[in-house]
Amino acid sequence: MEKKTASGIMLTLLVTSMLTLTFNIQPAKGEPTTWTVDDDGPADFHTIQEAINAANPGDTIYVHSGTYYEHLIIRKNNLTFVGEEKSNTKIDGSLTGETVVIGADSISFKGFTIWNNDFGIVLGYWYPLYYSSHYSTISENIITNSLRSGILLLGSYNNVISNNVITDNGGHGVGLCVQSSRNEISNNTVSNNGHSGIRLDPLTKNNKVCGNTFVDNTYGINVYAASENIIYRNNLINNAYQVYSYDSLNIWDDGYPSGGNYWSDYGERYPSAQELDDSGIWDTPYVIDGNNKDNYPLMEPWSPTPETVRVSVLIDYGNGTRTLHADVTLPAGSPVLNATLAVARVDYISYGELGVFVDAINDVWNSYPYWWIWWYWDPVESTWMLGPVASNQYALSNGEIIAWYYESIEIWPLPQPPWTPIEPVVTATADIDPDTLNLRSKGRWITAYVQLPEGYSAADINATTILLNGTISPILDPKYGFVTNSSEYLVDHDNDGTLERMVKFDRATLASWIYQSAGMQYDVSLTITGELLDGTPFEGTDTISAFWTGKRSPCKR
Repeated sequence: MEKKTASGIMLTLLVTSMLTLTFNIQPAKGEPTTWTVDDDGPADFHTIQEAINAANPGDTIYVHSGTYYEHLIIRKNNLTFVGEEKSNTKIDGSLTGETVVIGADSISFKGFTIWNNDFGIVLGYWYPLYYSSHYSTISENIITNSLRSGILLLGSYNNVISNNVITDNGGHGVGLCVQSSRNEISNNTVSNNGHSGIRLDPLTKNNKVCGNTFVDNTYGINVYAASENIIYRNNLINNAYQVYSYDSLNIWDDGYPSGGNYWSDYGERYPSAQELDDSGIWDTPYVIDGNNKDNYPLMEPWSPTPETVRVSVLIDYGNGTRTLHADVTLPAGSPVLNATLAVARVDYISYGELGVFVDAINDVWNSYPYWWIWWYWDPVESTWMLGPVASNQYALSNGEIIAWYYESIEIWPLPQPPWTPIEPVVTATADIDPDTLNLRSKGRWITAYVQLPEGYSAADINATTILLNGTISPILDPKYGFVTNSSEYLVDHDNDGTLERMVKFDRATLASWIYQSAGMQYDVSLTITGELLDGTPFEGTDTISAFWTGKRSPCKR
């Protein structure tokens, strides 16, 4: 009897153990998947919505260039959408309904043109059920030709809307509605919208609207019964009504000396205003209404402060030996001394507020009457200028050329360095598409857009001199229209009114270079160099994201 009881107990334990094991077996969590979409080529899917339906949280949906006639509904959290090239990866809403509806959290959506919409991109929706979107990022898109709003937030919070071009929409460029709060709207160019550049509806609060350019809209900023928002470092240019505020109380500047917003009509409204302490800020507030004013309006349009500068350092030892250190990269605001320390051994003595006195460079010491004297090149006057202050007190600008000259101080005024520096490299703006590159993609081209600074013309770029990272030449075969037809290679890609020079590179060649030179890193810096027709060199750098599987917000204080 005892044996039977013991056997029964053991059997029960065994069965229980097996059942417990069975119910605790869980499928191994799969790695995130990158799904590809191409409307007319080989890919996982031919429509974006099919990829959404197949995707799981954490997946990426990579969409090749093409035109997709779809209305997307996104109801799965934590998905990343990447368009191959924003100007050529288009979602066409056929002027009906919402083209992209996001009713999920932690969505990243970048690199698309959303056009021919009723509404362009909507975060949150109400019918037939209520959904919102939080912690999502909408960036680097073009949203245009909407009958109503370009981007609309409904009851959604903690989202970032940044670096988009939002233009030619019938209603608002960006609309925040239904208590949408704690969102950041930054670095967007919002232009020529039929109603407002941005509209804040009742009870939307704690939003940051920073670093945007609102130009040629009916209303630049339109605030209706919405308070506790902070709005600064924006450019309001030639809007029919720069701002409208009703029953609202908001903050319109970031204090002194950070400043407020740039208003293109400021001089007309306040003709007697003066600059405040050489700060670039007007001394008279821009009054919006009885409850709102910009206390520290900016004198010039706001633009992001570069995080780095590139300079050239020339060292002349006074005996015929000269060295040039070109393209020295330093944090913005760095002084001459730091640039010199980056390329040479420097011995110096500090005299407090008077600055430092350089005693030696690379072990060549001052020995009366020969001292180290620093100069900077004035490109306007085409001459050397004696350093006006100590080398640790002169902040360098991007592209500047400085020289250290070991010379006799017995002659006064001191003779200029007896040579002319090489022509400074023109700093260009490079935009390389796609912003995100699937190295296993079978696409054909990489497209680059080169924009030159004011005073130079993209039409003067000699395409035969262009190189990508010093090794890859562009496509120059005249059988392609984008090589021979100026209407195809001179374009205003970023819609800022300035033409860029467009060139294309072979995708497979670049992918091979990234694999061999940059390895498996995700962010890859690509530099385009070349010359103008007169031989002037230019250079521009862009960073793209690369993967193998199948910027600093202006609101930061």
